[in-house]
This record gives sequence, C-alpha cells and structure tokens, in this order.
Amino acid sequence: MTSCGAKGNELNLWLHNSWISSCCKSTPSRLEGVDDIFSNPNIMAEKAALDAGIQHPSCEYCWQRERKGLSSLRHTKTTAKKIEITFDNTCNFTCLYCSPYASSKWHSLISNTDSSFLRRNSTGSNGSIYSEEAMERIIDQINSTPVESITIMGGEPLLSKNFDRFLDKYQLNQCTFQYQ
Repeated sequence: MTSCGAKGNELNLWLHNSWISSCCKSTPSRLEGVDDIFSNPNIMAEKAALDAGIQHPSCEYCWQRERKGLSSLRHTKTTAKKIEITFDNTCNFTCLYCSPYASSKWHSLISNTDSSFLRRNSTGSNGSIYSEEAMERIIDQINSTPVESITIMGGEPLLSKNFDRFLDKYQLNQCTFQYQ
C-alpha cells in the first residue's frame, strides 16, 4: 500500500522562503506561484505516484520508518484539511531548541559568525518574500477552501506583519486555529 491520507489533505507553507509540502515530513519543493497552493504540481505528482503504487522520494521519511517496522504518518487516516503556515522567521528570541531557519535572531547571530559550517546550514531569511497583493491571494485561496485546522508557525507569529494581515482578512469558518 502506498496511498497516503496526508496528500491532498495537508498543506505546509513556508512563505519566507517559498517552500511548500504536502505534509510535515515530506520533502518541501519550491512554491512557484501563489495561485496554485492547493493544486501545486509537485504535490499533485506525489499524490499521483502514491495512488499508482509508486513510492515517491519526497515521502522517504515514512518509507524509512516502515522499513524498520515502525508506523508512519501514512498510516494515520487524515481526512481533515489542515494547513500549517510560516509567514516569516521574525523572532526576538534565541531558544536553544530553535534554529536560524525559524528565528531571525538566531539567523542574524549565525550570519555574523566566522564558522562556515554554521553559515552554510543557516537557511533562514528575514521577512516574507511575498508582496501584500500576493499574501492577499494566498489568504483568499485559504478562505475559499474548507479548512478544518490552521496552525501558524514562526518565528514569532505575533511579530509578523503578515500574521496581522492574515488575521484581518481570514474568515474563521468552523476552523480550529492554533498558534505555535
């Protein structure tokens, strides 16, 4: 069995570096445009491969777990539409469990270090790369899709201008809203 309930039901957006993935463990791909977040060609290709019985490489995390006899996220019956959004990595903390990817404060500290290893492994960016118009189009797509759960990730979402825009425009229709 290669099918997966997450494909088509989960969506992860990292808007500060233009990544998208179909679940929290699959390999992210580039988000080429903001008008296709729910029909992204890469995610559709993953789903088609799994439906055809082909083990798609972006799902390697689950395949490795299953080869070891462990359960994977593919075995959970995901039917709820879930979205996890990271608007940017704006943050004023340097928590020990965090990274430059999720904290602009960590990113600025790492960027100023002499360590080529730390700089090479720092993939964060400060702020969103999307215009206000593009953010509005993304929010409009989310508003027009029945979503049961939205999780806002960070950085620190309360410091993000895009988080404020999202709250101003998003219609909380029968949706669980989480902040992490």
